[in-house]
Amino acid sequence: MKPLRLAGQVGLSLGLLLAMTGPASADSGPQPRVFVNVVRASRLIVLVTIHHRSDGGYTFDVERVLKGSAGAQLVFAPTLQAAVDPGWARAVIAFSDPTQLDFRTPTIAWHVAPDGRIDPEGYQQFIGLPPTLDAMIRYFDTLGMSDKGPMTPAPPPASMWPLAALVGTVVGLGLLAGAVVKRRGR
Repeated sequence: MKPLRLAGQVGLSLGLLLAMTGPASADSGPQPRVFVNVVRASRLIVLVTIHHRSDGGYTFDVERVLKGSAGAQLVFAPTLQAAVDPGWARAVIAFSDPTQLDFRTPTIAWHVAPDGRIDPEGYQQFIGLPPTLDAMIRYFDTLGMSDKGPMTPAPPPASMWPLAALVGTVVGLGLLAGAVVKRRGR
């Protein structure tokens, strides 16, 4: 098989393979939730004491800033989509937008149980989530309160897989067409 034609077939096969098996495939299911990716994507991560106000809003007394910067209190208006559960007294909260408590922004909250366990209900079990508050604090101390620590690289965004599949397919088809034209010219 001629090298140009082989390269075309490889490129086409690679593009089709990416299109069928990449993370953006409709049947690939939910992507793994990884703690370091939450840390990387968050602008503010804090340990707070939660005060549930009578108007349905929340006031958080900031016990410790783990990433970013915050004042002594964070105040949020009532929302039906709050990331914290009404029964919690303490939590570690990761904000992608520190002005929003809505879990869809996303704001992710991990309940801190009275015995120090993180997320004892299993609501937000991310791969690599420290199991206790002490372990969580040690983790952020190791990072030096920044996201430049021993983190594994995040996978490419799912939106890049269709582009990679398209590029591979187009390149493969182009090389294959070139091989066909070259062969007919003989």
